[in-house]
Amino acid sequence: MSTKEQYWKYSLIVIILFMGIIIFRQITPFLGGLLGALTIYILVRGQMRYLVEKRKLKRSLSALLITAETIFVFLIPLGLTVWMVVNKLQDINLDPQTYIAPIQQVAEFIKEKTGYDVLGKDTLTFIVSILPRIGQIIMESISSLAINLFVMIFVLYFMLIGGKKMEAYVNDILPFNETNTQEVIHEINMIVRSNAIGIPLLAIIQGGVAMIGYLLFGAPNILMLGFLTCFATIIPMVGTALVWFPVAAYLAISGDWFNAIGIAAYGAIVVSQSDNLIRFILQKKMADTHPLITIFGVVIGLPLFGFMGVIFGPLLLSLFFLFVDMFKKDMYILKGGNIASKMRQDVKAMAKVANKLLAGESVGSADEEGYFPRGIRHQVWLSDGKPAYERMVDMLVKKLNGQPFETELPIPKLDRVPIAPAIKDLSKARIALLNTGGIVPVDNPDHIQSASATRWGRYDVSNMERLKGGEFKTIHAGFDPAAADADPNVITPIDALKVLEKEGVYGSLHPYFYTTVGTGTTEAEAARMAKEIIPYLQEDHVDGVIMVST
Repeated sequence: MSTKEQYWKYSLIVIILFMGIIIFRQITPFLGGLLGALTIYILVRGQMRYLVEKRKLKRSLSALLITAETIFVFLIPLGLTVWMVVNKLQDINLDPQTYIAPIQQVAEFIKEKTGYDVLGKDTLTFIVSILPRIGQIIMESISSLAINLFVMIFVLYFMLIGGKKMEAYVNDILPFNETNTQEVIHEINMIVRSNAIGIPLLAIIQGGVAMIGYLLFGAPNILMLGFLTCFATIIPMVGTALVWFPVAAYLAISGDWFNAIGIAAYGAIVVSQSDNLIRFILQKKMADTHPLITIFGVVIGLPLFGFMGVIFGPLLLSLFFLFVDMFKKDMYILKGGNIASKMRQDVKAMAKVANKLLAGESVGSADEEGYFPRGIRHQVWLSDGKPAYERMVDMLVKKLNGQPFETELPIPKLDRVPIAPAIKDLSKARIALLNTGGIVPVDNPDHIQSASATRWGRYDVSNMERLKGGEFKTIHAGFDPAAADADPNVITPIDALKVLEKEGVYGSLHPYFYTTVGTGTTEAEAARMAKEIIPYLQEDHVDGVIMVST
């Protein structure tokens, strides 16, 4: 590359960065709306595809219908909630003296009972003095929310119009190879669904459960308390206790011990346990977001996006760690020595790989270059052009003749397991079904890898006569998925086993089937997964297992 070409290249980079910074600074107030549009687009893109491709509606009409659906399902309920909050805020008297007296009474009661002065008058005065500012911040947040909601609807409509062309453009500019791009898109879908559906759904359910308790035990202002409880659910560990515990304390101080104890017990037993139950159910269906990501995501998101930061903060943080993980997959980490004297050799090895990357040359395998395997598959074209079947025959002949050879697919030494005795009475036997064909629900809730699997899934079929295409699919990377996607029973024959069960050929079918993939999966991982599955089979007194391989 000439000096002039380098000049224009780096000048263009500088111009792009400069203009990008200017644009980003200007759109920062509208990031909530942009992220909201992206989130809803991911949730409704399946509907858009159905209307356009299956129902043959015009793209503009389909986009208009889905936009209207978003308004009625999302914006109207949110608007009613905001209206309720505004009405409550208007009823609040921000005169400091209104709040000083009852707070002082509580502080004096605690001092009388415990001898500890919780708050002095100066501190109380300071706390109350900031109340008007808090009200102002809330109103500003509501105004920002209204603007971002308008931006969200506007951008969503044009994203729906763009459809596949927009997605193809985004795929092209993502700095990943094709395999990693598909993985990123899948993980983004899971993360978005977890944050955009899981968090609000958890909040609404827990808020509703808590409101029942507030109603039963005579708490004041039930609607506002329910609203605050919804927001409190985003804080793991503490969560809803931030609302029901102060309410219980207030009732106790007021002398209403019966209702105070009732709310405390209801909150600790019913509300808190429902939190654990709901989170467990949602995590089975969606991405398992770490509690710390939720906490720090909310802390980051609220200043950036206002109320919408409850969702978009954890979303941004989850995406950040996802991209870091993808970066790790494309990074070469070389195996170094364990003493300082090895540094010269380590630097030489790193320089060798770095020079190849800078020169645009292909980097060899992990064994050749000395880096840690990254789980990335490469298709290698041999210089002699010899097809695989010929190489296979050559290796077989060498093995038969006792000649040395190097396999292209190293397989660990097999662990020989003795064959189990035959089932004495099949008509009374409990049978379970396992497969390595990667048959999973279409959303792949357990994130089982397509190859070199380290995860497995367990799925309930007790109320099914057969597996249906469109509800189940294969994620196996080693064969054409068309037949298995159309009829998952070709790999997981639930339909045939149900018929044989009714005919009395065997006793009963275990209510779950188990699945993983066998493509490149190591023996060690397979053994580990088997040890994790076996306790479920033993618990249900399973007598035999049908293992469907691919």
